[in-house]
Amino acid sequence: MKFFRDNRLARPGASSGVSRYPAIAILCSAVILAFAVETNAGMQDGVQAHRKGDYATALKIFKASADNGDAEAQYYLGQMSASGQGVPQDQKAALGWYQKSAGQGYAAALHILGLVYENGQGVPRDLKAAAMSYMKAAEKGYAPSQFNFGMMYFDGRGVPQDANAAQKWFLKSADQGYPASQYFLGILFYKGRGVAQSYKTALEWFQRAAEKGDARSLHYLGVMSENGQGSVQDPAAAAKWYRKAADAGNAISQYTVGVMYAEGKGVSTDLAEAHIWLTLAEKAELSGAREYRLKIEPQMTAKELETSRVMVKAWLVMHK
Repeated sequence: MKFFRDNRLARPGASSGVSRYPAIAILCSAVILAFAVETNAGMQDGVQAHRKGDYATALKIFKASADNGDAEAQYYLGQMSASGQGVPQDQKAALGWYQKSAGQGYAAALHILGLVYENGQGVPRDLKAAAMSYMKAAEKGYAPSQFNFGMMYFDGRGVPQDANAAQKWFLKSADQGYPASQYFLGILFYKGRGVAQSYKTALEWFQRAAEKGDARSLHYLGVMSENGQGSVQDPAAAAKWYRKAADAGNAISQYTVGVMYAEGKGVSTDLAEAHIWLTLAEKAELSGAREYRLKIEPQMTAKELETSRVMVKAWLVMHK
């Protein structure tokens, strides 16, 4: 089973395939930015301008500070170069700024370099270098790197496989509130992988990640409520958790909610609602969703079908 690693949180869309430097790390993800290092007082105006989209002002402030060796400014210039904010998009230049910032020990830039080396983005793929970069940022308390470094130990990639070391870093990251680590610890205890299997502990970790809106954890809370794992069996509670996960974009939950509405399990039967969620799961290319949608359509009225069409369109617009 491939477990979630937070690489995608710091990666933009697909590369054009032309440049040697595919898009390497636009840190505009709220999850990553939540763990950014504290801003220097002299940088605050630049950071505020950047957040407001005033890239010309931000660029002027960052460039002056970066030329004076400010690591945070160098990091932000890397971000702006990677995303084309106020400057032409230039992945080679972005990598250069990230390397300068990381060379001074700036944790967010070290994390980016870990991603770059792990995925071979603009540089030869080097798992040992990736692990080293994650380790440096992890030791500075950077939660995303603590998780990624833990994953390197868990998989034995770039470092010797070591379940105890992996768990140590997962716990450090999870205790800072990083949802990817909290979810992964939930999975480990749910399945008993490298730890004593415990639904109670799994439930606690899934709940902590779910509080931050983690869709996978919301889904597992549905699974556990449906099966009575770590709590009493409760179809209504399961439906509630599945619905939250579905609305957060989890395709398996979307399918599950569709089936529950079609069959009246934990909710009142509602074919229009069932059709909405099955259609969304189908658009996410989940196997079986199309077949189930086609199965219920002959039982639906024209009004129900139109309601589904309108609601699916609205959901997709809201979740772009």
